Amino acid sequence: VMGADYYEERIRGRVPIGVGPGSYIKGAILDKNARVGKNVRITNKKKRREFDGEDHYIRDGIVIIPKNAVVKDGREI
Repeated sequence: VMGADYYEERIRGRVPIGVGPGSYIKGAILDKNARVGKNVRITNKKKRREFDGEDHYIRDGIVIIPKNAVVKDGREI
């Protein structure tokens, strides 16, 4: 987890910067200002080596959540 460039106030209905409660992350890199919602699972469940998605990509089997990406509540990657 790379951290954040700034501090922000909580805004109702918006995923805050960081990792939400109940989320599980294994074998991943979260770049700066990434937002991971509640109850998200990031584990490369399908064991992909390479992939380009809307809010993430996979290189050499490692899930990468890019800078400023938002992973919504309950998502499985």
